[in-house]
Amino acid sequence: MVISKMEEAQFAEAEQDGEWPNAEEYEKAKERLEEMTHQWEESKVSNEHCFRMLPRLEKAVSRLRAEEARLKVSAERRQARSRIDVAEIRRRWYLPEEEGGLPAVAEACPHTRGSARRDRPPER
Repeated sequence: MVISKMEEAQFAEAEQDGEWPNAEEYEKAKERLEEMTHQWEESKVSNEHCFRMLPRLEKAVSRLRAEEARLKVSAERRQARSRIDVAEIRRRWYLPEEEGGLPAVAEACPHTRGSARRDRPPER
């Protein structure tokens, strides 16, 4: 069941497109911010107008920059997960550990609650 879920996730991730739909909006917002700053530096725009507009432009650029970063991280994670060879995991799942198989799940997951420890004899 775990392996089939991994396979389903790989197929679903392969179908997703990694292109960011707001790239153009981000570029335009950066250009507007730069242009406003440039206009203010050349004294073509009053201080009042510039300082009223800049926070909104900076907020939009920051929001879009954060959105782009989240998308990149998500794409990197998907790519890293897609490198997992499910066929290899499936093959090793049934092999004994001595032959390169995966360790038993019960041995790989330590118990953190006392209820599971009562079943085992105390270690000395």
